[in-house]
Amino acid sequence: MCRKGEVGKKEMEKLKENIREYIRELREPFSANNIAKKFNISWNTARTILLELALEGEVEVLKTTKSYVFIPRRDYKNEGQQIPAQRAN
Repeated sequence: MCRKGEVGKKEMEKLKENIREYIRELREPFSANNIAKKFNISWNTARTILLELALEGEVEVLKTTKSYVFIPRRDYKNEGQQIPAQRAN
């Protein structure tokens, strides 16, 4: 395993999948820092993965004056019900 901040390609893919599964359970907006602490990775690695997930449509991104806020997508099937996506204004 790599030290914090040093993530190899295979580890990055596994980490990305673990984060993807984790954020599917979230109901509130979150930051890269929340994910970095949860998975014991650097903030930069967390942000990189979250921005990739945003490009894949897994999360929405809201740029604030300080940083990014990530919003879980709710338009995938969850517990057999279709839940529409909600956008923050």
